[in-house]
Amino acid sequence: MILTMNLQQFNELKEKMEGLKAEANRAEGALSQLRSQLKKEFDVGTFKEAEALLNKLEREEKTAEKEYESALKDFEEKWKGVQ
Repeated sequence: MILTMNLQQFNELKEKMEGLKAEANRAEGALSQLRSQLKKEFDVGTFKEAEALLNKLEREEKTAEKEYESALKDFEEKWKGVQ
C-alpha cells in the first residue's frame, strides 16, 4: 500500500505533532514542579514515597480521631450533670 500525502495534510499533521510536543513539555514541567514541591514540603523524592507518606498520615489521622472521640466521650460522661 502506497501512502500519498499532499502538502496540506502534511502541514496539518506537522501542526498537530507540534501541539502534542508542546503539551508533553507542559506536562513534563508540571511533573517536575510537583516533584520539587513534594521534596521541599514533605522531604520525599518519588511519588511512591509520597504515597507511602500519605498512607502513614491517613493512619495517624484515624488513630488521632479515635483518641479524640474517646476523650470527648470520657469528658462528656464526667461532666454531664454540670452546667
